[in-house]
Amino acid sequence: MINELRFKLRKNYQKFKNTDLYLYLKKTELRKIYLLIQKIPHYMNVVSGKKVILHNDRVFKEMFKFIGNKLKISSVMETGTYLGHTTEFLAKNFPGKPIFTCEIIESNYRRAKRNLINYKNVKVIKADSIKLLNTLDLSLFGERPLFFLDAHGEGDCPLEKEISFIGKNFKTAIMIIDDFKIDNPLFQYDKYEGKEVSVERVIPNKNKKLKYNLLFPNYDEKSGFKDAYGSLTGYAIIFQGMESEFREIIKHPFIKKFFIDKSELLK
Repeated sequence: MINELRFKLRKNYQKFKNTDLYLYLKKTELRKIYLLIQKIPHYMNVVSGKKVILHNDRVFKEMFKFIGNKLKISSVMETGTYLGHTTEFLAKNFPGKPIFTCEIIESNYRRAKRNLINYKNVKVIKADSIKLLNTLDLSLFGERPLFFLDAHGEGDCPLEKEISFIGKNFKTAIMIIDDFKIDNPLFQYDKYEGKEVSVERVIPNKNKKLKYNLLFPNYDEKSGFKDAYGSLTGYAIIFQGMESEFREIIKHPFIKKFFIDKSELLK
């Protein structure tokens, strides 16, 4: 019922955006109310304890598997474990790779530890991401680590420091940033500390000696969700020091169908 309401509202909202009344109301709270309604199904799943893995977005999940296997990642670092549902997904799909994940909230940390106890390749650590990155032996990550940066929901947003650390300490790396603002109105994004999670947080913190490439998702709800009623959330896939590998993967049918090259934004 709620999903159907949100879906119909979105369709009507797109029509409404073309009217003069919308332009008049654009600076009001109207869009905030609409976005809140968009998020209701996700919040209900969280409250009910249902597993929410990568927003239950099918393309998002397939992208993780494709990138990880195609580019032969050496490890995964997840910042923001929550209850470990996405960590479990990563552990199942990359069973031979070391997976590090950190959580700062004690209750979430304890539940995640229980949920992930059977996965021997997973190390759950109670720490913020910056402290953890500065503590771990970086040789454990190998030559091609994948970083899933999703710890910008509690306290200070560490995203800029994470990007800077990765740029300074790894020649090659893949960063997937969740809740990211992309140039597609179907995809939601978040703000923290009054700033959007967007390329503006990335650009000043790059390693200027390295080349960066960027992919944005480019699909609709029907592609992302089986029932076509899910809420799309933006994310960015950043390739650091991997230009030749990037040129190859953007030729793949899966990438061509569901993603768009936005590397010029990081130039």
